[in-house]
Amino acid sequence: MKHLSTKLVRLTREFALDVATMEEWNGERGLKPHRTKMLRNRYLDGLFFPPRWSFVTINGKKIRINGKSSSSMLSGVEEPFPNMLVVVDEFQADSLEDVAKLFAQYDSGRSARTRTELAKAAGSVHSELDHISPTLLSYAVSGLTFALTDGRSSDIDPDDRDPLLHYHFDFVVWLHQFMGDRRLQRAPLIAAIYKTYHRDPLEAALFWKFVRDEDHPDRTHPSRTLATFLRDPSARPGGNRHGKQWTTIAFHVKAIHAWNAHRQGMTSTLRYYPKAPIPKVL
Repeated sequence: MKHLSTKLVRLTREFALDVATMEEWNGERGLKPHRTKMLRNRYLDGLFFPPRWSFVTINGKKIRINGKSSSSMLSGVEEPFPNMLVVVDEFQADSLEDVAKLFAQYDSGRSARTRTELAKAAGSVHSELDHISPTLLSYAVSGLTFALTDGRSSDIDPDDRDPLLHYHFDFVVWLHQFMGDRRLQRAPLIAAIYKTYHRDPLEAALFWKFVRDEDHPDRTHPSRTLATFLRDPSARPGGNRHGKQWTTIAFHVKAIHAWNAHRQGMTSTLRYYPKAPIPKVL
């Protein structure tokens, strides 16, 4: 494999259309609507930066190796057409194995920003979050997405995850007092904490302190029941009960049952029924 050149080329609609429709390597990713939609949203929001389009010549034939989604999106944008330059790479390869290796160099997962790194970047906007580790910020974001979708976290666009730290900044600062307990460092539990915080922040602080410290004077209190469950080996990641793992929704529901029982002055066995709806927070 040989790198021939890298140039800046003026973008035109015709160029974008030529790249989008040119012959591609048969191992290239398929064109998926969610990718072009993401790029279009970035373009409309003024966040799109010049793409990198790459081509490789093998056996005398030039094929596209990178740029399918961005060229397809740009070829269809409305007027006025964007005024920008495109980075164009040219390679030459002797074998299809070389082409596959070249394809793997683009958007490598090993160089991609992790969720923790993205959470750290978002948190750096607020000096009040400086003392919270990036890992805990990432847990907070996961808990917020879980809460806002009732467990359907994939309903939130990945680009919209970390800005949740800005929108729910006060909660994240408040939440930190409980994040020293590893049992609570899970999205479904943080989601339950979020819901109780918005119901009654003072009462929520008291209840989750009882869970964290396991110090309610009544050993039958639901905070104790929940804490005992979370301490059980079956409640740990990878643990199971009677040969079955607890689902993430089960943790969320049990936490809400404990809170509701606390609010009602009752005890609870935190029963979970998979087909039952997620209970409302009292």
